[in-house]
Amino acid sequence: MSKKNRVETLVGMILLAFGLLLVADAFWTGNRQYTILRTWPAVQAEVIGTDIGGGARDFSRRPFGRTYHTKINVRFSAGRDVFTASAIDESGNHEAASLTARVYAAGTRHSIRYNPGNPNAIRIHSDDLIGFFSTPLWFGAMGVAVLFFGLTWLWLSPQGAAFTPPAAD
Repeated sequence: MSKKNRVETLVGMILLAFGLLLVADAFWTGNRQYTILRTWPAVQAEVIGTDIGGGARDFSRRPFGRTYHTKINVRFSAGRDVFTASAIDESGNHEAASLTARVYAAGTRHSIRYNPGNPNAIRIHSDDLIGFFSTPLWFGAMGVAVLFFGLTWLWLSPQGAAFTPPAAD
């Protein structure tokens, strides 16, 4: 096998491995979100305040972009106990952060889910199933696309189909 063919095969294998990692992460995050839906109780919570922070450039997450954080502080009852907790919603622009702050304005009530073992761990937006599962859906779609691209790369590589079965006699 020539050096060019080895490189072509290596590129295809790297694409396959990366696609498999994305699909595996989609299953892991999807299972995690499903576990939250199944085991964390849903309660009504009152928003006691929101704060918009951030706006500084965050090169580790978004090159040349800014990240805004809307901190949502809530109070809710679980059994006889009353808890206060907070959730952070991230957005890439100030308008989206302001919209989240308006939706979760002080005094409004929203459905949240909380971890019974740690009531400070809460999830907002859990009633919006598409939004709640958007991360695993995106990872899964990207993983399948990269897998398809990697298989196509190997199948159409110059040395012939890398996965072509031997010819029958």
